[in-house]
Amino acid sequence: MEYEQPCRFPAEDPNRLWILVAGRQMPYGEALRWFAVLAGKRKTLPLIGFVLCLLYALVALSYAADAAVSEIELAAALAVILTAVVALSIAMGFLLSHPKKQAKEQITNYQADIKRHTYGVRIAFYTDRLTVTTLRGIQTVRFCDVELCVETADGFALVAGEACAFIRSEDLTAFDLQLIREYLSERLAARVMCRKATAQARLYQPLPIPQFEAQTACLTAARVSARAAQPYLGERRTRFWRLHAITLPLMLILGVMLASQFMITGQFLVDLAILCVGSLIGGSALSAALFLLFERRNRETLEIRFEPDGLRLTADGVDHFIIKERVWLSVEDARATLRFLDGETLFIPADAVENMTVLKALAGVE
Repeated sequence: MEYEQPCRFPAEDPNRLWILVAGRQMPYGEALRWFAVLAGKRKTLPLIGFVLCLLYALVALSYAADAAVSEIELAAALAVILTAVVALSIAMGFLLSHPKKQAKEQITNYQADIKRHTYGVRIAFYTDRLTVTTLRGIQTVRFCDVELCVETADGFALVAGEACAFIRSEDLTAFDLQLIREYLSERLAARVMCRKATAQARLYQPLPIPQFEAQTACLTAARVSARAAQPYLGERRTRFWRLHAITLPLMLILGVMLASQFMITGQFLVDLAILCVGSLIGGSALSAALFLLFERRNRETLEIRFEPDGLRLTADGVDHFIIKERVWLSVEDARATLRFLDGETLFIPADAVENMTVLKALAGVE
């Protein structure tokens, strides 16, 4: 006979506080390890897709070898396929390196926020949610929204959409760590639990729970549509060219296959040129249509809040705080311009700012 394990944390009062622990700054190396763990599938799927594209190119080459009647025709088809494969390789390198570049920039912004680290972190486990409180505000992760809970030697990571909460084993005693593990196993579904390694506690005494001052009042704020802001932040432009970088080489290989199977002028080289150009035009149209379809769904608003010691960007319900030393602000009559250290630029129309006078004062404009 099997017996159910008794529930230690009954879900009666959703606002009941069950566990309260403190945290400290995450080191740079540990942050990179977490990125490698959480971005694992982002590397595997592109690599599998690249292998399938290579098989697709080999099939196209076999079609061209059967259709070509001279070495010149075969060499032309081979040159087109090799060009497409090289373009795909470059695109693949960008796909694998770009997320890591973005992650490093986010980690750098986090590491530079010394004032935040001075106060520490307060992590509270309620019946239906987890809250992470820092000097920069409160992040809430509801257990019903958690898509993945990973346990490694560094601790636990709870992923819910764009939000991610980290519970470091370096900041826990053995008792607290085991209690949190049991709590998460009761609150989360088994399908979202993933244990890479067993977390190991590092403390013999718990950290003191930090007390936070009242959040600094926002000096002024601005709201712009994410769709309008993304061209200046680089994300929209990056997605557009990323889609073309994958679609166009595949369409180029498709042109070789079509030229091998269908005769238009009776000359293989002429048919190859016509169908490859036509495939590229069709691929560009397809990429543009898919991009516009995707962008239509993106109607979120980017909220920008200017605070005395930095800038807070809120998109999709997730806050990103950047200290003022990493942002350069300039104000003109019609708009304000934000330039970041990673080379990105954001333009804010004057009518989107709540108080343009305050913003001019922040920029040192009279």
